[in-house]
Amino acid sequence: MPLWLLYIGRLLKKIPWQVYACAGLIGAFWLWGIVSEERGEARVRAEWAAYIARGEAIVTDLKAGQNKITTKTEIKYIDRVKVIHAKGETIVKEIPVYQFNNLPELPPSFRVLYDAAATNTIPEAGDISNAATVSVTDVATITAQNFTQYYQVKAQLEELQDWVLDQRKLYLEKCKQRGVHCSTDN
Repeated sequence: MPLWLLYIGRLLKKIPWQVYACAGLIGAFWLWGIVSEERGEARVRAEWAAYIARGEAIVTDLKAGQNKITTKTEIKYIDRVKVIHAKGETIVKEIPVYQFNNLPELPPSFRVLYDAAATNTIPEAGDISNAATVSVTDVATITAQNFTQYYQVKAQLEELQDWVLDQRKLYLEKCKQRGVHCSTDN
């Protein structure tokens, strides 16, 4: 047997049993710490996976709700636009009934000012000399068409505003659920 091994053997016999007990306790605590850490990591991973799954479920619910709101808004808007368009067409068809043809033509300056107002531009004096006269029937038809378009755009804006409010309401309802944390700009 090698000499160094004998030396270590004698040295180990001289160490009191309390040192061995202390080393065993330290080793046991060390192993307990490793096992506890692994259990904690597994628990945190499981909680994280549950939070991710819950977040994905909430996002899926939000998307489904948003699609319902969008579909409802589109249907409502299309129905409103059909009614507005039908009313506008009826008014245009009624224009000849009012016999505007027996009235004199409107001067070129009226056409220039009317077109400038419609395009939101400032007319120039030279535009009047190039302009033609316009009949009252044409003015009434164009005006009816312009107002029809105005009411269509107005309906679109109102539906978009309702859509935004409904989307926000859906978001805030999801934020009220237990365990859901939303941004602070509610």
